Amino acid sequence: MAIQHDATAFYFDRVVTHVGNTIEAEIEAAQQKSKNSQAAQVKARLVLNKWLRAEGGAKYRDPMAK
Repeated sequence: MAIQHDATAFYFDRVVTHVGNTIEAEIEAAQQKSKNSQAAQVKARLVLNKWLRAEGGAKYRDPMAK
């Protein structure tokens, strides 16, 4: 980010680290409840979509896709 002010850069780093750790913890918690690795991937994607506020996108495989 090229932040020049030391205190601002320090706190920015702390916020980014905190958010990353929070997302990672939520993903791990969701994956522990999964029955298999494919379900774990789906749950991880749902957590990321929630945090990134991703709209739309297929959550299931398109039956018409090859």
